[in-house]
Amino acid sequence: NKWLDSKKPNIILDGANIGYSNKQNKNNNINFKKIEIVRNYYSKLGKSVVIFLHKSHFHKKLNNCENEIIDKWNKFNCIYKTPYKLNDDLFWIYSTIRINNCFFVTNDKIRDHYYEIIHKNNIKSKKISPFIYWYNDYNISYNFKNDIFKPNPISNYSIKIQLNKYDNTNYCCL
Repeated sequence: NKWLDSKKPNIILDGANIGYSNKQNKNNNINFKKIEIVRNYYSKLGKSVVIFLHKSHFHKKLNNCENEIIDKWNKFNCIYKTPYKLNDDLFWIYSTIRINNCFFVTNDKIRDHYYEIIHKNNIKSKKISPFIYWYNDYNISYNFKNDIFKPNPISNYSIKIQLNKYDNTNYCCL
């Protein structure tokens, strides 16, 4: 929490999701360059960027380019290496909820976490969880085209069906 408070991030990167996106290398290693492209994209926009990435990604033999990228992240103190035996998703989910108006970059739909955190306790209530609203409002999904990062715009409207109660009848509003 102290480290997170000192960084005051506007953007949090799900490093593993970005580094494994559009997997094209045969050795199944994470692509640090892609993560750096996204970090650099938001840094140039004046955003404070934090990367969450599991420690296991740093214990493999890395090439010079990868070491330079990691050295840069260490210099900027923008990398948080999540500990063994803990899911790295929990760190960026917690951080984006904790920090006001903090967006997160991932294509992970976090369905497993949604079920574990929210859904299994709300099945009978049939209410749309605040967790879903949070995810839809603060998630920046993305694509890469020829190593160019393309964030998808965040909608200023809900993508879920809303029920409006009017005179004891339900009207569906889109």
